[in-house]
Amino acid sequence: MKTSRREFIRGAGALGALNIIPAGVLYGASAPSNQLTRALIGFGGIAYSENHLPYKGSRLIGICDPDQLHVKKGLAAAEKNGWGKIKAYKDFIELLADKDVDIAHICTPPHWHGVQSVMAANAGKDIWCEKPMTRTVGEGKRVMEVVKAQGRMFRLNP
Repeated sequence: MKTSRREFIRGAGALGALNIIPAGVLYGASAPSNQLTRALIGFGGIAYSENHLPYKGSRLIGICDPDQLHVKKGLAAAEKNGWGKIKAYKDFIELLADKDVDIAHICTPPHWHGVQSVMAANAGKDIWCEKPMTRTVGEGKRVMEVVKAQGRMFRLNP
């Protein structure tokens, strides 16, 4: 089969056009580059609520809990909720070091909220925190100082 120069250029041009079409045109608002990613820290009972695991406003990519039974149940629940296969982190420090995570979604017991929020901001993550935000007013002020200094966003779950 012989291909003319004109046919070759037409074919190459068509292939090249696919490489320059922005993902937003092909996928719309759901393009991977248009989605924030988040990972849940703490996967107990509250993580299953509609404001956490099933929330579709950002893409869930991982979970972390010191109890491996919670992690196993969380991975199954995430897949059942349409997230597919997601990462399981051994501890929250590993999660905070992951460059793929945009938002640290903190669902741990309240005494961890302040510490993990400060560590997340220092790691360059935005924070979505379950209430109560902190145990004391002073701890809350410290969290907000670090969040502001690092230029991060902080969301307290309503």
